[in-house]
Amino acid sequence: MRRRRGPNSARRRRLRALAKLLALVLLLAPCLYVALKTRPTVRGNPVELASMDQTARADDDGFGSSRVDLTVEIEGAVAATVGNDTAEEEASAAVQQEAEPNPQRREIADVFQECLPAKIAEERGQYLIRSSRPKGMSAKEFQSVERCWRRRRRSEPLYPASDLPPLGDIGVRLSDGEVSDLVFVHGQNLGRLGQAIRGGEGKTLTDLVQEAGQFTGLPANATEALGGQRRRDCAVVASGGSLLNQNLGKEIDSHEVVVRINQAPTAKTSVGARTTIRLVNNLWTQTYAKANLAARRARSGTPLEQNATMYITRPRAEDYLKLVRRLSSQQRNDVGVRLVSSRVVSIVRDRILGPYRDLMERRGEDELTAALLEGRDTPSSGLVAVILMIQLCQEVTAYGFSGINDGRSYHYWKSNRQYQNRTHSFSAERALLRRLAHEGYIKFVEGNLDVIKSFV
Repeated sequence: MRRRRGPNSARRRRLRALAKLLALVLLLAPCLYVALKTRPTVRGNPVELASMDQTARADDDGFGSSRVDLTVEIEGAVAATVGNDTAEEEASAAVQQEAEPNPQRREIADVFQECLPAKIAEERGQYLIRSSRPKGMSAKEFQSVERCWRRRRRSEPLYPASDLPPLGDIGVRLSDGEVSDLVFVHGQNLGRLGQAIRGGEGKTLTDLVQEAGQFTGLPANATEALGGQRRRDCAVVASGGSLLNQNLGKEIDSHEVVVRINQAPTAKTSVGARTTIRLVNNLWTQTYAKANLAARRARSGTPLEQNATMYITRPRAEDYLKLVRRLSSQQRNDVGVRLVSSRVVSIVRDRILGPYRDLMERRGEDELTAALLEGRDTPSSGLVAVILMIQLCQEVTAYGFSGINDGRSYHYWKSNRQYQNRTHSFSAERALLRRLAHEGYIKFVEGNLDVIKSFV
């Protein structure tokens, strides 16, 4: 006999079916969410996201509102994930770009080399530059700390001037009072500055001038000393081999003032024919004081052009006075003379070059370290000339600062000298000058880059 079902049986069956369906939906919803979140083709693809939304709406089976809510939640989660991933990718790209070396500033890994004996290095085709021996260190002690490095290859870029240490608090320009009182020795500051210029038998320039009387060549005061020395546009032409085959003569001669160093000759095509100022150091002060200065030959061993002014730096007291008398006896009244105070050299060394060497040392990079080990901190005549002319000229352009000597192109002319005076560090000076140019103090002309063996 068939059993009659009550009126509530069908309702209970529908409720059970609905409960099973709801349980199934709740069971599958997390899986669907994870699948959509991790699906790689969904991330960042708005077309496919829209397609998913349309499919969800088309499959509505009575639980449409729940399905739509779920789709909205999924879209929000995916959008948030895409946003987070995009931000992470941008941040990662920024870090990666910062970490990657600039092609113009890639650090050169093989700067320093094993210090081989010169003969063995030549046999292997290596050209090694050796660090200078510190003062007071014996040759035996130096062997244990000596460092050697190779020269820059022609294909290698220079260390960018923009990446060299900024000058910061280094004061390059002197005050007006310092220029008047310290740049040139004259009658009003002789008693003070002349004491620092010494000669034989313990006498100073002050002593010798008092004995010499009228033939001293010193201006009476600061106004006379600076008279005619302040100019608009000045070129400082150093003697480095980077001026070889550059045909810069016309450009150099176009400057109002052309400063040359020591005995550097003129050459119309390559380095110009004009000389306004010839700055000479102690060695060349002695040489000029004994030379035949009446000839006025530009290509002589001691060229002294018509109407030039000699800037005398670091002389012995008696050598300065001998040169003044030599000019008078050979009737070179067209030549002016200015005695540069020893304070100028001290300022260049202690207030500019020395502090900048410290900044380079703190960087600890091989290219900068090699430039520092090349020599000591005594400023060269070329660097003194540039810093001096910054005080006297509105614009200064530097030529011929080549850095380390490569054994063949020490000067831009043929000379017997094929070695570097290690009291100077020409590469560190070159780095300083390039940074001065980058910060707008001077203009710097590189010249022949094939001759530049310094990394800076």
